Amino acid sequence: MLDIFIDALIDSFKVFIICLIFFILVEFITNNIKFKFDKNSNLSPIVGASFGIIPQCGSSVFLSEKFIARKITIGTLIACFIACSDESIPILLSSSERLMVIPLILVKFIFGFTVGYTVDFFYKGGDEALEFDVDSCNCHNNLERYLIHPLVHSLKILGFVFVINMIFGGIIYLVGEDSFKDFLNTNRALTPLFSVIIGIIPNCSSSVIITQMFISNAIPFAALVAGLSMNAGLGIIYILKSKNTRKDATIIFVILILSSLLIGYGIYFGSYVF
Repeated sequence: MLDIFIDALIDSFKVFIICLIFFILVEFITNNIKFKFDKNSNLSPIVGASFGIIPQCGSSVFLSEKFIARKITIGTLIACFIACSDESIPILLSSSERLMVIPLILVKFIFGFTVGYTVDFFYKGGDEALEFDVDSCNCHNNLERYLIHPLVHSLKILGFVFVINMIFGGIIYLVGEDSFKDFLNTNRALTPLFSVIIGIIPNCSSSVIITQMFISNAIPFAALVAGLSMNAGLGIIYILKSKNTRKDATIIFVILILSSLLIGYGIYFGSYVF
């Protein structure tokens, strides 16, 4: 068991370093970008999906607030939610599966704006224009914004990753690596569904759990995409807090579940065909 603890600590610390560097860079980039956004623009879902690529919970929360104010369409918000990967990107970059980052981003980005356009085809919004800055945290000074906030965020992920590594390490130790792999292979077809269920949890930790399962070879790429397409951090919670958008939240929730299962099983069965 000591080996499990040491391995989990080392792997988690690697993730912490990558996350810290990554989030500092993200803060510098996102706090120096301006967008002029026309609600009825043909590019709106693509812009929404582009926001989703930004690897942190703040992106989905930010656009959720704009949706509550009716500044963006429901399809734009859904595109962002589906494209979101949260903490999965820096975690993957710190692992042996780093080459899967680009396919993950591309698949979720394309699928995100595709679903967004489909939804907006049936839902027409207003034509208000908005110019805004991307602001990932309500920090009062540069030290807090560019160092303290990324550090705290990275420490939280360190805790999540360490716990998940210990759990998976303990399972493999108690059950046996061969038995664990046999169980997963036997139930492989259910892994996209399992991932979507985990992704329903409205918290950044969900993306950490799903990503660590993928790195541990517990789930295939199809399940990784499905789970991360469902999970949008705290975005859905922000929509629920407003009485005027609770009905929209239900619609978005159902669309996310169906879309995530569609893309997950599409990739899963497609991998056997191709």
